[in-house]
Amino acid sequence: MPPSSDAAARLEGGSLHLSGRIDRRTVPSLWPALPAGGFASIDLAGVVALDTVGLALVAEACARAAKTAGAPAAILHAPAGFDELRSAYRLAPDLR
Repeated sequence: MPPSSDAAARLEGGSLHLSGRIDRRTVPSLWPALPAGGFASIDLAGVVALDTVGLALVAEACARAAKTAGAPAAILHAPAGFDELRSAYRLAPDLR
């Protein structure tokens, strides 16, 4: 069964799990649910699509993790095209 396209964010076991379509359509509803910190990694295994707005959400999550933990969150299971999108916006691998 393919992953759902409904966007979701959940904190579990020290990791922020994002799933579904993380794009300009879904990010406005995800943004308020983004935790202030308390996670060391961001797991994107369930992400079926991610655009520039989704990348901004992931970068903000990394910044929030860095603020509370002193280091940006590690990105796990990045979807296809993630590194190219990150590079196009001149973001470092830790999204700073």
